[in-house]
Amino acid sequence: MASRERRGWLMVAVLFVIMAIVVGCLDSMGVLFTPLLKHFGSSRTRLSAVMSAITVALGLCIPVAGWFVDRVGARVVIAAGTAIGGVGLLIASQADSLFALAAGCALFGVGGAGASLVSASYVIANWFGERRGIAMGVMMMGTSTGAALSAPLVTRVVELGGWRWAFAMLGAALLAIATPMAAVLVRTYGGRIPTERTPALGGVEVGEALRMPSFWLYCLILLAFGIGGAAINLHLVPFLLTDGFGAGLAAWVMSTYFIGATVAKPVLGAAADRMGVRGGICFALLMMGGSCVLLPRVSDHRAVFMLAATYGFGIGGPVALMPLLGVEAFGLRRYGTLMGLAGLVQTGSGVIGPVATGAFFDRFGSYGPVFTLIGVAIAASSFLPFVCAGVRPETDLLAAYTGRSQI
Repeated sequence: MASRERRGWLMVAVLFVIMAIVVGCLDSMGVLFTPLLKHFGSSRTRLSAVMSAITVALGLCIPVAGWFVDRVGARVVIAAGTAIGGVGLLIASQADSLFALAAGCALFGVGGAGASLVSASYVIANWFGERRGIAMGVMMMGTSTGAALSAPLVTRVVELGGWRWAFAMLGAALLAIATPMAAVLVRTYGGRIPTERTPALGGVEVGEALRMPSFWLYCLILLAFGIGGAAINLHLVPFLLTDGFGAGLAAWVMSTYFIGATVAKPVLGAAADRMGVRGGICFALLMMGGSCVLLPRVSDHRAVFMLAATYGFGIGGPVALMPLLGVEAFGLRRYGTLMGLAGLVQTGSGVIGPVATGAFFDRFGSYGPVFTLIGVAIAASSFLPFVCAGVRPETDLLAAYTGRSQI
């Protein structure tokens, strides 16, 4: 294995760990939802809105973080993001009101924008060419691995010490592990760093992309995927608790869901290297939609575990493959900025999904109909990747600076 390839896989390993911690913190919010509900005596609608402060801050700041990634590289952006996110979780651990909790969650969201998949996928796209799909899939396994491990761990910490200790533990992990790793080990470029004398990166400028139908179709996929993903992430455990599951068993269902996503990312990433990303995204969205429709209609606990794994496998597909579709459609020239702008759409969907789901339960006392509606909407969006053709750039950073033969 060439020295450059070894360093590329080191980037995969480093970002795997960082994403495991960051997304593990983010997806632990579903486990913390019910303890927070009991402590603050709030409605599900109001608490969903408070927790959505993470999504709002994340989405509003991702375009800014993407702009910085395009200009100063990913290392500084990721390191700063993990540090800010850790401080936000520590603030949330001391909250005595919903306002203070929202403030801590919002600061965590600001940090999460820097340490997001936009930054991480930019690094992987720059280090890899022909093996980009499998590298991206392996790196993104970290997101679901962290979430799968954090669900039972956070549940146990809540049982032993309460939700404050859980927030404090998550914040400490960001500050003590993720921040030093990002600052010391992350390198944005696998070849020469762009300068005024080197060729321009392949791809389109921001204004050109905004005039392309493919950009808005890309955003529409993110909208459908984001509504369903955010709603299920936050409300799956509360749904299971209302359906007769104990807290511990519900946490393991959540963990099974994330294990399914962990398996999906390298499998679909490797498949994308051979068969293209569009079919993989379509297949994954159909799995997500079908599982979401069936989930409220089964009563056997074994079937619930199976559907959770299937839904998780489905959600892992867009997480791993949408960045690849973005590279194919728009190139790397302004990748960070464009993915940040697309992230605004996903932010809106990430707020709408959980809040609307919580409001529906408060009004009707059931999650079933809204889960069904979400599933149908996700399945209906499965054809969109095929019409999101875009323009595949003739060159990307790897071709312009280092040549694919070095992979």
